[in-house]
Amino acid sequence: MRIRLPAACELLALALASSAVMAQNYPAKPIQIISGTGFGNPGDVTLRAIAPKMSAALGQPVIVETRAGASGAIATVAVAKAPPDGYTLLYGTSILATAPFLIKNPPYEVQRDLTPVSFVVSVPSVIAITASLPVNSVKELIDYAKKNPGKLSYAHTGAGLALNLIGESLNQYSGIDLVGVPYKASGSTLVNDFLSGRVQVYFAALGTVRPHVGPGKVKLVGVINGSRLRQIPDVPTINETLPDYYNIAAWFAFLGPAGMPRPIADRIALETRKALDDPQITAQVEAFGLFIVGSRPDEFAAIIRRESEVMGKLIKSLGIVPE
Repeated sequence: MRIRLPAACELLALALASSAVMAQNYPAKPIQIISGTGFGNPGDVTLRAIAPKMSAALGQPVIVETRAGASGAIATVAVAKAPPDGYTLLYGTSILATAPFLIKNPPYEVQRDLTPVSFVVSVPSVIAITASLPVNSVKELIDYAKKNPGKLSYAHTGAGLALNLIGESLNQYSGIDLVGVPYKASGSTLVNDFLSGRVQVYFAALGTVRPHVGPGKVKLVGVINGSRLRQIPDVPTINETLPDYYNIAAWFAFLGPAGMPRPIADRIALETRKALDDPQITAQVEAFGLFIVGSRPDEFAAIIRRESEVMGKLIKSLGIVPE
């Protein structure tokens, strides 16, 4: 006797079967990665380094197309509207976690419109201080700032952006009063003001300040990351002094349209990790001061949920209004 399933169950069974077949045959044509970040930055260099490796492993061309602009919204919306078959991916940035709190009426919602695939790399900041400042550790920096409230300043590139959020979260967490000094970009003016001591603290990417580190120059007292960086193993993490401090960093990641089959997301994440593990690519990426992650889809989904929660609370506490 044949038992007839309800229509909804039949549709679900058909959908699961279709996804399984799709995953087994994947990929059967070129894969397009739409990047929301600009040319030449460390995240873009990472993407263009791993794409050929992924292409060779998947047996299909992996084509990178840059659609920068509107804080990544142009690329994000294009991917959100694409079929969820794994042939159109987004190379997104950490703005995905903060957009709802910084942009009025963003044209997408990450957890509704996208499928997390892999957290690729993060850009941890080092805590750099001018040589004239009489501190040599995170603890000494905090102690000095408490004894001299409002007398130390840190450079950032805009309210609600990573460097500003790092500075203000450190203020909140440790009860100090570092004064944020905004710059239009992290270019020569900012760096020169820091080197001259006009601003004393800079939460910078390692590659930006490393050439200036040395006796009588710039001191590195901490890394804002969960583990030490291989490039500077003697510099402790901030968590070695402040165990519960939440590490804020810019990052780059792969996402797909909502509803992308998990086996396909798993395959892309696996090949991403394999490409990042290639010794030449590892060396190239780490030379920029990046931290390699290459997560699984479920790991990245948990990260972005937590990031959105923490960043949302911090941005609202600072009184920053979406524009």
